[in-house]
Amino acid sequence: MIIVIEYHHNELQRDLLLNNRLSMLSNGGEEIVNWEEYIQMWDNASIQLVDIRQLVISSRGKQQYLLPANVFIYVVQGQGTIWLDGDIHIFERFYLLHAGKGSSISIEVGQGDVTYYYILYRGSMSAKPGHH
Repeated sequence: MIIVIEYHHNELQRDLLLNNRLSMLSNGGEEIVNWEEYIQMWDNASIQLVDIRQLVISSRGKQQYLLPANVFIYVVQGQGTIWLDGDIHIFERFYLLHAGKGSSISIEVGQGDVTYYYILYRGSMSAKPGHH
C-alpha cells in the first residue's frame, strides 16, 4: 500500500506564522522543519474531531466545497483530480490530502466511481508549551 500525504503549502505558511515556536531553516532553497519543536508544538495541541464522512462520486462526476473545518481527504477507490485553492492534485487509490478550513476544493473523477472519506477536525494550540 502506498499513501501520499500532501500538506497544502499555504496552510503550512499560516501555521508557521501563527506558531513562532516552529523554527524553519534554509538549506539550498528547501525548508527544513526543526522536528523537536514541531513535535512539542503538536504535543500542546488540542484536536476536536468534527465529522467523518464517506462520499462517492459517480463516473465523470464533480463535487465542489468550501471547507467548514480542517480536513484530511482519504481516497479508497478510483482516480481523478482535486483542485485545492487553485492547485491541482492528481489522485488515485490510497491518496491522502490535507486542507485547511475555508479552502475551496473541487473533485473531478474520470471513468469509474471514486470513494473517499472526509475527516473534518478543529485544532488549537496552547499559548505556551506545557499549558493546556
